[in-house]
Amino acid sequence: MGFGISPGMMTAEFGNALIVIDAVALALFAIIVYSSKIAAGSSRITRLLGISAFFERIRGWCAAHKNH
Repeated sequence: MGFGISPGMMTAEFGNALIVIDAVALALFAIIVYSSKIAAGSSRITRLLGISAFFERIRGWCAAHKNH
């Protein structure tokens, strides 16, 4: 009993489905491997774009330009 598909038995649609499944599996693997780097980068971006940091920059700008 063989485990696989005989030559000529795979349709083009099934081959395309296997390619999509492989691409999704590779993407999930990359996300798992690089999740710590992704988390560190996203927290840095969140901190830079966060609303509290934005208000802190406005307060600092106002304090620096208050004497003008």
